[in-house]
Amino acid sequence: MTVRAGRREQRSLLVRGVYFLFVGWWASALWMAGAWLFSVSIVGLPVAVWMYGKLPLVVSLYRY
Repeated sequence: MTVRAGRREQRSLLVRGVYFLFVGWWASALWMAGAWLFSVSIVGLPVAVWMYGKLPLVVSLYRY
């Protein structure tokens, strides 16, 4: 189920809420740990910035 919000289609709030409860907060913890590991080195810093930018999608399937 998708909802049109602006120019991007979003999943419904109910689907995003269920995803957050069962998957999102664990996945976001792993995603942030990976981003932190990349940010330790200068070479991995661009990947870490990209990963931090994608965090809302990992947490709750929200697209900007």
